[in-house]
Amino acid sequence: MFLYHQRKLVSFLIVIFIFSSFKIYAQKGSPYITNFSEFDQLDYRIWDITQTKDGEMLFVSKKGLIAFNGSNGRLHNVSVTQLVIHKNINEDLILTVPGGFGEVFMDSSGSYTYNSFVQYSNNEIFGEIVRFQKSLLIIGDSSIYILDEENKISKARTNQMQFPVAGAFTFNDQLHIIARNKLYVLENDSLTLKKGLVFPLNNDYLFNIPSNDGYAYLANTDNKSFRYDGKKIQKILIKDQKYLDQSLLQGGAFLNDSLLGLSTLNGGVLIFNITTGKTSYTINYSTGLPNDQVYDIFSNGDNALWIAHAKGISRIDLNLPIKMFNHFEGLYGNLQSFLNLGNEYYVGTSEGLFYLKKKQDFAQKKVRVKVKPSSQPSKIVVKPLENESEKAENSKKKKRGLRKFFNRFSNKISSSSNEEHHSEEIISEKESPKSIYRTKTIYKLLSSRYGYEQIEKIKGKCLHLLEFKGIVMVGSNTGLYMVKNHEATWLIPNAYINQIVVSKFQENTLFIAANKGLYVARIKGEDWDIKQHYKITDEVFSVAEVDKNTIALGDFGRIRVLSNPFSKPLVKYY
Repeated sequence: MFLYHQRKLVSFLIVIFIFSSFKIYAQKGSPYITNFSEFDQLDYRIWDITQTKDGEMLFVSKKGLIAFNGSNGRLHNVSVTQLVIHKNINEDLILTVPGGFGEVFMDSSGSYTYNSFVQYSNNEIFGEIVRFQKSLLIIGDSSIYILDEENKISKARTNQMQFPVAGAFTFNDQLHIIARNKLYVLENDSLTLKKGLVFPLNNDYLFNIPSNDGYAYLANTDNKSFRYDGKKIQKILIKDQKYLDQSLLQGGAFLNDSLLGLSTLNGGVLIFNITTGKTSYTINYSTGLPNDQVYDIFSNGDNALWIAHAKGISRIDLNLPIKMFNHFEGLYGNLQSFLNLGNEYYVGTSEGLFYLKKKQDFAQKKVRVKVKPSSQPSKIVVKPLENESEKAENSKKKKRGLRKFFNRFSNKISSSSNEEHHSEEIISEKESPKSIYRTKTIYKLLSSRYGYEQIEKIKGKCLHLLEFKGIVMVGSNTGLYMVKNHEATWLIPNAYINQIVVSKFQENTLFIAANKGLYVARIKGEDWDIKQHYKITDEVFSVAEVDKNTIALGDFGRIRVLSNPFSKPLVKYY
């Protein structure tokens, strides 16, 4: 199996595993990008990518065939202009050229050589090779050839089909051909029109993406992607479709069963979840890719992706337990240290200490809102009461059940029987409420992103980061600090901290190796007790506990061993 591990990458991983040992939580970071220096000056276009049965990567370019074994790259001049390359069922390499196609193989000298199968004088462009059952379909502008497992060649009958061919793909062991807004199916070496299918790609078909999930995936020059199930074709909803529209879709490859990578001409690679449509990673210049102009991408479905771009060749591998966090805004200086504490990430640089936080941008707007008024006072109105005859007359003019007032009560006042009867009713009327408006400030979320914030009070190089009792301990060239709730406290000022070690035998205790000697720091509740060891006042580079009664110190070319270090220590030199 082909090994991609590079010396520098292995060394880098060892350092990360030893000193960081972190997990990835909410802020996922970007996949680690390996940019191969062998191709930094690559100034010619990559047409296609494949992998040999021996694991060697092959890149088809206009200047030749580039072979890369993970350590060294070599350009092979195969004496023909190459177009696309594909492996047959025997894993032989089949290459198309203007006007024909043939086999590429390695000769006795270790160079790749081209052997022509078919060559025509009309220079027909064979721009696509599709695996179909045990054969390969070589698709040209005006003809389709079938190359079987024994490299025997036959020509597909295309009587019903109108050329030119826009593209081809396999689905359910059937070859599908796209030509002039129609879909054809290869049956018994003959192409027949598939009826009853609304096919929206027209001649703007761009490429297809092989998959193993029972669907065929296609794309067009309108930067849209589609899913085909044999009966209908549906548009795939991608959350960051606008990014693809602006970046110009170029190609695609599945990294695994759920993640699809789409390459673009000026926006790098967008990797998203095919089920949810949500972006998982954006691989572009701002996240470490040398150039955003991507020619081609390739994946075996093993969570890794090869990227050919205008500045060379790069590779990402989602299997690596390491992510890049330096592309977020707000980080300054050269990286010195890293710490994952729960869901938070701390990065020490030559400019201080930073932590990654979620930032939200809001737009402020003032609006007038209607406020519900409180109960209005009632107004008392006194009106004469109608007598019985008047009431009867008026009642004919009124509709049954109609009330002029909602809150009404009456109080009859009686006179003597000989006097004319007068009645009055007292009505409590509620005054119409007045509308009240007030000014209110509202906030609209414009964007949500991650960025770095600097911890105040910590200056200089943050060389060491250590979690201790839920506290971030920081060793710098200006002293020892503790950080809690993003607030820093200076514990040992004006010292160059070489190492911070948690004691294995002394509870709540740290050993600090510094340019001024050895410090012992103990925490009691919220308080610190920090003392410089009276016997050790010159520079100490490292400290290690041998047992509960012995510690070893490293300094200039020697080792000092302290027995009974906390009471009448005995010092020996080695």
